[in-house]
Amino acid sequence: MAVQNSLVKQNQKQTFSAFLATDAMKKKINEMVGGEKGQQFVTSIISAVSTNPQLAECENSSIVSAALLGQALNLSPSPQLRTILYGSVQ
Repeated sequence: MAVQNSLVKQNQKQTFSAFLATDAMKKKINEMVGGEKGQQFVTSIISAVSTNPQLAECENSSIVSAALLGQALNLSPSPQLRTILYGSVQ
């Protein structure tokens, strides 16, 4: 039974928040964004993922890569800002 339980745990996807909380991701985000903006960045992408079920299905690393690209272009991943700028997209 222990083997079966360990296999189930391996197949479960790590939550996005847990992925961002890893030391490697904290270090990478701090290098790329840094300081107070780093925490705002993390909060924004967690909010975007938690409010968009389709985004939550994506690979965690892909979400972060896209968000870092947006950050480099001074674009916010905030779902609230997206709605203000473009209206509700269905």
